[in-house]
Amino acid sequence: MTFISQIFSTKKSYNYTRYYYYEMLSDKYRDGQFYSDAINNFKTLNKIETDTEISLVDNKKLQEIRIKDIVKKYGKFNYKITNEDLFEIDILFYKLKLGKHKTKLEFHFFENTLFFYTYTFSHLNAEDKNEIKQIIQKKYLEEKTLNLFKNYIVDKNKNIIILNENIDFSISYLCNNKIAIEKILKHIDLKKVENETMDKRYNKTLYKRL
Repeated sequence: MTFISQIFSTKKSYNYTRYYYYEMLSDKYRDGQFYSDAINNFKTLNKIETDTEISLVDNKKLQEIRIKDIVKKYGKFNYKITNEDLFEIDILFYKLKLGKHKTKLEFHFFENTLFFYTYTFSHLNAEDKNEIKQIIQKKYLEEKTLNLFKNYIVDKNKNIIILNENIDFSISYLCNNKIAIEKILKHIDLKKVENETMDKRYNKTLYKRL
């Protein structure tokens, strides 16, 4: 194999791995169950109110942010998924450095309005995690020391921050986008009813045939 062939072969392999990675993420979000689980998860936590508004783009509420606003702020995304199985949900993926930390960013839009986003930090040591937690506490909780994994933070606009360290250390933001959340949850409920009806039909057929 020539050197040029090796370059193209390596690039092809990289593109396939990259594509496969994002398609795996696409499967994670396809049926909407992830969003339902995220909403149910914060309901099991204790609420902490903050006087500091959770913001991402200057002079815009979170649920008013559109795809063009994120592209203007962060530049061209690394990858984009459009989930046509679940209304019109677009997910933008970025890989950036926040401070000194390599971070994966995801921005989820329902009909071009932001309703969920998350920062995922890989390979953090205990000191790094503590640093990020202290920044969150200083910014939103006036440096109060609380267990941020057993509480969620909510601002005056009813936007929510949830910290998680089950696999990677992540910070998730659930925007107060009622239309998006209600439609997604309604869609999931309808799908469950359809699947249950289909299962009953299959079982009835088996019962007759066996």
